[in-house]
Amino acid sequence: MYGAPCHIQPHPISYRTTRDNVFVMVPKAGVPVKKVLGIETEIEQALTNVRNGLVQVRWITQGRLALAVPRDDPETIPVTDMLASVRRGAPVITLGEHYEHSFVPYGEEHRVPSWLRVKLDDPATPNVIWAGTTGSGKTTAIKASVLSLAVASDPYDLAMVLIDPKAVKGLPGLEGLPHLAHPVITDIDESLAMLSAVLEEKRRRSIEAKANGGRVGNWQRLVVVIDEMSSLVLREPRVSDILREIAREGRGLMIHLLMGAQKPTKEVIPSELMANVPARAVGLVATKEEGQYVTGIASTRLNAHKLPGQGAFIFTLNGSKTWAFAAPLCEPDIERRVVDKVRQWWPSSTPLRLRPAQRTATAEPAPAPTYEPAIATHEERGNRHEEMIGVIRRVVDENGDLPSSHWLRQEYQERYGVGLNPNTAKKLLERAAHGLSM
Repeated sequence: MYGAPCHIQPHPISYRTTRDNVFVMVPKAGVPVKKVLGIETEIEQALTNVRNGLVQVRWITQGRLALAVPRDDPETIPVTDMLASVRRGAPVITLGEHYEHSFVPYGEEHRVPSWLRVKLDDPATPNVIWAGTTGSGKTTAIKASVLSLAVASDPYDLAMVLIDPKAVKGLPGLEGLPHLAHPVITDIDESLAMLSAVLEEKRRRSIEAKANGGRVGNWQRLVVVIDEMSSLVLREPRVSDILREIAREGRGLMIHLLMGAQKPTKEVIPSELMANVPARAVGLVATKEEGQYVTGIASTRLNAHKLPGQGAFIFTLNGSKTWAFAAPLCEPDIERRVVDKVRQWWPSSTPLRLRPAQRTATAEPAPAPTYEPAIATHEERGNRHEEMIGVIRRVVDENGDLPSSHWLRQEYQERYGVGLNPNTAKKLLERAAHGLSM
């Protein structure tokens, strides 16, 4: 092969993963490794063209070469498998299943994968972006990573804001997580207002840090998750400026961005913003130029436009090195069960509450976010619930119908400045309908 003859090693040195058949090759006797060294790009390109799908080639230990060829019958990875590997106590997101193509001892039937993780408190990886077109699995990958962060982090230590302006089955499925500083936002105008509120929170923390000699304050870590950011950027150009400022300065103030883009172009992700998001995951993209822009890796080397989609991604840190990974599948029914389980693990909601900034006709600065200084006592919650049951009954008397759960949660947020768990909202509506008292 290319003047460097190699032997393909048998199973279990060559092995199968959930997505690929991995063929491990070694140079034939008498063939120096340096003769094979440097031709991996040509091998990869040739096999990719033949299969019309991405074949990835990686050097591994002792001169071995691993060819990862996509399977015709790829297996799905349950999100529960990934979440079972998560350790609680640190702000770490898990991206997906990853295999180090290294030597496999004889006798092993299957090679155990590792899980590719990103530490948000690491200065090198404070922000993350996922890029991928329809069918890439981008939204599912983001949801799985958000769930992994929710499993790993106590709501007292970490709060989230979830923004999904083009949601159909996306981030709203994560409603009910105890980490949410505001109900999931799907309206574009409300999304813009919330980003303004986050920016004001960033500036407030910056002022506080300067007053304290640069020391970190007693803040909660705040993670802002945005899927389909192009919907916001193309609607309101100033969003790019807001995101750029948060990405540039938020790291030292415990504010992070997790973003998803269907079209990773300069118009959607300006280079100044990209420079502050070194951790990047690219799935199937529409063009080779998009893959090159988002990763900084030459399109002829990356070939992200030939990925099979359905959760196949390539992760890179500023284009210096790449890791292939497979994002897990997150079915809606499993998603709901995971959210319920997370609420059992972390029964208390985050004390941080953010409200979208009010937009006015004048260019006034956005008001500071509203906080709940501490979790309400059981008696306080009971009094609030009793009051809301009275409100529900008055609405029924006036309109003849029970209000929706969404209306009730919004009303609760406006009255008390804190969110209302969807399950609690449902119970309050049921009790009001049946005339039950608390």
